[in-house]
Amino acid sequence: MQGEDEQSCAPRSCSPEEFHCQNDICIPQRWVCDRDNDCGDMSDEPSNCSTLSAVSNTSSLSVLFIIIIVLVLVLDLICL
Repeated sequence: MQGEDEQSCAPRSCSPEEFHCQNDICIPQRWVCDRDNDCGDMSDEPSNCSTLSAVSNTSSLSVLFIIIIVLVLVLDLICL
């Protein structure tokens, strides 16, 4: 919440790794859609979070799958 002395200040800018909340604070991107009101105004928990979380979970599973395949191939080469 801004006081009278901050009304003429330029809006705060967040780093690329941060999410800019509607109340002008910055939080880490990884806190968005984590089912916790980190911003204090619920702007980090929009109604489409279930869709965003599903995309994020799919990406994580893809990375895990690739790691497992690489490990299997490396172990196969070691056993030759």
